[in-house]
Amino acid sequence: MGIFMKKFKQFPTGKYTGDLKNGQPHGKGTLTFGSHKYVGQFKDGKIHGKGKSIDVWGGVKLCTYKNGKLINEKIIKKAKPPPWVSLTNIIFYLILLGFIYLFYSITRFFIG
Repeated sequence: MGIFMKKFKQFPTGKYTGDLKNGQPHGKGTLTFGSHKYVGQFKDGKIHGKGKSIDVWGGVKLCTYKNGKLINEKIIKKAKPPPWVSLTNIIFYLILLGFIYLFYSITRFFIG
């Protein structure tokens, strides 16, 4: 059992905790990348076999990998983003930020 920091191609900021063989992930382990997590099997430093992928908003997928490549996935629990995350809200806040910046620019132009 150990902690392994490596730049995985799929997850460049990944942190692995679990079984090691020859200094590489091998066996059961957990790969945390950002606010996502993969719990499952590894072989020769790559994700290999069955595992569970959990995203930041609680979505859960059962995944099957072969030599680091995703072969199959099944959604077990759909992710539920917070209500403020929607395209309409994002567009509204971008427009609002645009008006704030415009007001700031005009104010600086006249005030000096």
